[in-house]
Amino acid sequence: LPLFGLLSLAFALLAAHLPVAGQNAPEPRREQLLNGLRLLIINRPGDPEVLLRARVHSGAAFDLADKEGLTALLGDALFDANTREFVREDLDGRLEVSTGYDYIDITLAGRASDFERFVDLVKNGLTNTQLSPDVVGKLREARIKAAREAAPAPSTVADRAAAARLFGKYPYGRSIEGTPASLARVERPDLMLARERFLNPNNTTLVIIGGVEPRTVMRLLRQNL
Repeated sequence: LPLFGLLSLAFALLAAHLPVAGQNAPEPRREQLLNGLRLLIINRPGDPEVLLRARVHSGAAFDLADKEGLTALLGDALFDANTREFVREDLDGRLEVSTGYDYIDITLAGRASDFERFVDLVKNGLTNTQLSPDVVGKLREARIKAAREAAPAPSTVADRAAAARLFGKYPYGRSIEGTPASLARVERPDLMLARERFLNPNNTTLVIIGGVEPRTVMRLLRQNL
């Protein structure tokens, strides 16, 4: 990923995280682990909170033909319901996973004192993604049900029609979330292949913003990631 793209990601996150409009954004510290994982670190001394965002630089544009929603399903599999509840209830934090055409984003935010736990959660999500037949079946059925029940806004329908007309069969003309029919065609081996292809350190950038000293950040990341 070009330097401009990395810095844009960091500054966009920082701008969203800053409580005071117009505050100058500091230059992020750039590092890279031996396994190729790229890091952008912005230390904010005294800040009691920390935000981590892991961006996998592959997304729905790589969904297999007629299997739209594959990457969205992979994103669903990164964290189970118990993990999401643990972050929300026990850590009083926030855990979100979003998928675009060119990325999967994992966002974790909470107390800086829980930074080590957040790092461990990112590690488990990306390196120990659960894709058992039972898990895949439940996630697929949940997405199919949600797709059937969803009533897209008129603007969304218009955007999809315009994208389909503009891009045709090209990936950017397809749905990120998938349809009931396309999701039903996604099989466990498809998800396992996507996991092996895309959930790799050298295809990921991790941004850390908040009140965690950079030396502590690097020590924990080298130990865990």
